[in-house]
Amino acid sequence: MSLDHSTLTALRQQHPAWRLLAAEHAPLVASFLHRVFITPNVREMAQANLVEALEDTLFGLRERLGDGAYPKAAHEYLNDWAANDKGWLRKYYPPGSDEPHFDLTPATERALSWLVGLSERAFVGTESRLLTLFELLKQMSMGSETDVDARLAELRQRRDEIDAEILKVQGGDMSLLDDTAVKERFQQFTGLARELLTDFREAEHNFRTLDRRVRERIALWDGAKGALLEQITRSGSLAISAVVEKLWDMALISSHLIRLRIVDKRINPYFLALFFMTLPGKMQIQKWSNGGVQPEISQPALKAIVVPILAMAAQLKIRDLILNARKLRARSNGLLEAAKRAAEIAIKQDKAAGIAYLAREGALL
Repeated sequence: MSLDHSTLTALRQQHPAWRLLAAEHAPLVASFLHRVFITPNVREMAQANLVEALEDTLFGLRERLGDGAYPKAAHEYLNDWAANDKGWLRKYYPPGSDEPHFDLTPATERALSWLVGLSERAFVGTESRLLTLFELLKQMSMGSETDVDARLAELRQRRDEIDAEILKVQGGDMSLLDDTAVKERFQQFTGLARELLTDFREAEHNFRTLDRRVRERIALWDGAKGALLEQITRSGSLAISAVVEKLWDMALISSHLIRLRIVDKRINPYFLALFFMTLPGKMQIQKWSNGGVQPEISQPALKAIVVPILAMAAQLKIRDLILNARKLRARSNGLLEAAKRAAEIAIKQDKAAGIAYLAREGALL
């Protein structure tokens, strides 16, 4: 992003984080939200509990600053902070609950993180971060190395270093981190964990925003369904293919989709679906499409597409790779959720508790 005058002017007017920092009551907003959400690592809070906490805070401030300080009621301030013109809190109703709940928005977390970074730190460690930078540079260098000999030389060097370390440990010579190094690494771990949780929250916010926009377009749409689908997916493209599993065998198929039933036993459906999405398959489908603004291909035109017939063993290997990739994707999603929860536990308790949670969930490889 370019930090030119017009961009910064727009951010100053529109971005919730900047609005928070420039708000008249910024000390109240920032200190209260940091104390009730960030410090105890609370993800969401019911309205009654949050109102009670804010009432206690307002009572203490009025005792110190006078009755005229912060004249509104606690629930009015919360609703104000959750309004669209502020955007510092998200107000919503969880499933199965008729009581509103509140959660920090990603913009508020950014503002609070920036404020925390303004304070002077009694301990500033650099060793672990330098090691992290060097390790990233090393990964980029080796990850982009195409020379086989160079890769083998690096792997052998790492093996020799590990063997040397094993011999030292067997001989009773174990190098341990001193207190300063442990403290520095713990601070880095805590900071990265908080940043990771912030990233998760921002990703969820983006998904909610996208979902709301799609629902608004569906509610206000007065054209054809196919055109609405085109605008939502923005595909406008052909050759997107998938195998209809047995679970969906009796499902109704949209008129904008074509379902093929393979009668030639020499072709595996997973191989065929993959072929349609390869460059040769796409080029043929594009060639025989109608070429309109919303391209489509007719069923008769599909007969003109030439499909190579590989040996069945090769097709089955492709099928197995596709199914295995699907399982790995599901596994990675599970690991991501486990890592998210482990980071929350590590911040709230300690690193050992987070690792123990991963072990219980089977997320440690």
